Amino acid sequence: MRAVGRIFATLLGFMAAVTVAAGFFMAAKVGIEPTTAETAGWFWGQFFVYGGLTAAVVGSLAFVPFVVYALLTEMLGLRSVVIHAGAWGLFAFACSLAFDGFQRGDTTLHADRAVMLATGFVAGLAYWLVAGRGAGLTDAIVPADRLPPPSRDTTA
Repeated sequence: MRAVGRIFATLLGFMAAVTVAAGFFMAAKVGIEPTTAETAGWFWGQFFVYGGLTAAVVGSLAFVPFVVYALLTEMLGLRSVVIHAGAWGLFAFACSLAFDGFQRGDTTLHADRAVMLATGFVAGLAYWLVAGRGAGLTDAIVPADRLPPPSRDTTA
């Protein structure tokens, strides 16, 4: 039963990570404040439309590598925030390197590697908050020195 719950948790974590990554990337590239009050409605409309499109592209590109990543973290029971944020950050950085050839001469698609790395870190943190903290098909093993002392029931 835990495996079924973990599947749902990882899918929810993936959706949260993709959504947060798209929002963070949009905020980093265009900002979060319209230039004038008159253009505020237009700005926020475009922000959310392009943010949704960005989330769709990120989700479709990242799904297969995510499945491999999720299987590894679940089978090995990796729960560290550093592992999750680092893996997502490295994946985003690798994507920025891979798409660098497509961006030559086109300034509209330009994504700085630092922005992509930060976006990956934020996505990894979002994934960890939703699903990564409970990774693994078994419960966390508590070291013996952290176990509570045995109760001394004398009512027998």
